Amino acid sequence: MKILIQDGCSKRYLSATGEWVDEAREGESFVSHRQACEVARHTLAEEFSIILYSALGGYAFSIDQGRK
Repeated sequence: MKILIQDGCSKRYLSATGEWVDEAREGESFVSHRQACEVARHTLAEEFSIILYSALGGYAFSIDQGRK
C-alpha cells in the first residue's frame, strides 16, 4: 500500500523527482498521511488529494483532500 499525493486539477501523482506523473505506480510513497499533507501544502498544486494505492489490487482511493 502506498500513500500518494494527487494534483486536484490534473489528477496526476507527485513522483520522487518532484515531477507529476500519470501512473499511480510511479508516484512517491510517503511514510504517513501527515507527511503527505505537509509535502502537498508545499507543492505547486492548488488542490490536492491524499490517495491510498495498492499495486496488487490495482485500486486507488482518496482518503483526504486539501488546498494550498
